[in-house]
Amino acid sequence: MGERRLRTLRNLAVRCADATGSEDACRIAADVICENDHDIPFALLYAAQEGGKITRLVGRVGLEPGSTASPRTVDLKALSLT
Repeated sequence: MGERRLRTLRNLAVRCADATGSEDACRIAADVICENDHDIPFALLYAAQEGGKITRLVGRVGLEPGSTASPRTVDLKALSLT
């Protein structure tokens, strides 16, 4: 199990090094995470937009985009943290 996790971390580092931006890094990371569904059965990767007020889904593993569990966008202004 530890070796599998280290391999995932190593692959993330190597493959994300070639990313051309944060959204590209998220897509690459989702591809790597997809290869290790034993330790990471699902993941959602969002990129901030509009000054960090809204996020957009740019990478996902194990969940269909647009469902209640994996919205395509999240309005952070509308979230109540209290």
